[in-house]
Amino acid sequence: MSVSIGDVSIVDYLTPAAKRDQFFYCLALALDPLIADIRAQIVNANIIARLPFQTGATLDFLAHYHFNLDVYNDAFDNGTKLQFVQNAIISKIRKGTPSAVIAAMQAAFTYCELVEWWQEVPEGEPNTFRIKIADPLTDSAKVNAMIKTVLAVKNARSYFAGVYSLLTVPAGTVYVGGLIGEYDYEVLPYKPTIR
Repeated sequence: MSVSIGDVSIVDYLTPAAKRDQFFYCLALALDPLIADIRAQIVNANIIARLPFQTGATLDFLAHYHFNLDVYNDAFDNGTKLQFVQNAIISKIRKGTPSAVIAAMQAAFTYCELVEWWQEVPEGEPNTFRIKIADPLTDSAKVNAMIKTVLAVKNARSYFAGVYSLLTVPAGTVYVGGLIGEYDYEVLPYKPTIR
């Protein structure tokens, strides 16, 4: 026999001696309406386990204040918001890795590839990386948001050398790539301490 949470009474949790005591038995029955009230509110308090059923405002609150997501925008549609909030723990674990940068860029662009300094031909400056995308770089607001996102999820030692677009064009044409984006950085001098 299966018992639902709505069928449970405090009387069920009394010891056999307390069930025989009329005072405890009546007290347990008197508390049942209060417990039913609390049970009715459990659905509203069960937010994380019921993420697909939450409103956009609730997902925004969770993203900003509960998970403190680096990559999140209130303008996302509910499906994208849900995806970011559901993957919040994984994104925190991945932070500072190339896969974190790629995952953040794939949310905004159809194709994204991270090229590290040792993968470039000829080899680039050590500890630098570039991002290759297939979308045109025409919207400056989107480019600025992308640069801000990359800087938030990359590791501290790597230098973001820029982004360039690989537009798909018909055969026989010239491929043109360009770098866009600039940001300030500060190199901290390393002074070893000798003890």
